[in-house]
Amino acid sequence: MTHPPLTALIDRPAREALSRAQAGLFPTLAPALAGLGLLSLTALTGLLLGRHAELLEPMLRALLEALLLAAPVLLVVTTYALPKLSPTTTLSALAISIAVASIASALVLPLLAFLWLCTDITTNAGLIGTAASLVQSLAAPAIFLVGLSVMLSRTLSAFSDWGGERIAWLIGAITLSVFLMRLAPHFGRS
Repeated sequence: MTHPPLTALIDRPAREALSRAQAGLFPTLAPALAGLGLLSLTALTGLLLGRHAELLEPMLRALLEALLLAAPVLLVVTTYALPKLSPTTTLSALAISIAVASIASALVLPLLAFLWLCTDITTNAGLIGTAASLVQSLAAPAIFLVGLSVMLSRTLSAFSDWGGERIAWLIGAITLSVFLMRLAPHFGRS
């Protein structure tokens, strides 16, 4: 019995990471590329709803820099801490986590649209309007980063009970910290 690719990514991430790692470079990285495309569209929509369209390029750059820092750290740490994993399997697990986290972040768009309809920033120019604007702008990337940690934890825990989850949450903390540090100056200006 064969599963559709999306079902396999979500239901059996560890097994799918193993099979994609053996298939070659493009099948290994394809979920990450599709996920980053979806994340870009989701972030753009969230920024438009939050009335911060000018932050699209800094936000995407901050997300990519966080991922580009976390990926080598993940590869090095898992190579030493989880000897059962090859670097290509780790890279495949990261790609699957990026794809699933992007889907999770896209699912928040109806809520953001509802907030956009219910919050009039022009009349609530104070704290409520600012808070709603920040939520609409940062919700999708925040859910993406948390989803990345959760999915990596689920995938890596299949290879090691103790180390996999801790490594995933360490990577999540690194990506969230880098993202917030890179984006904080842009929110300070607006």
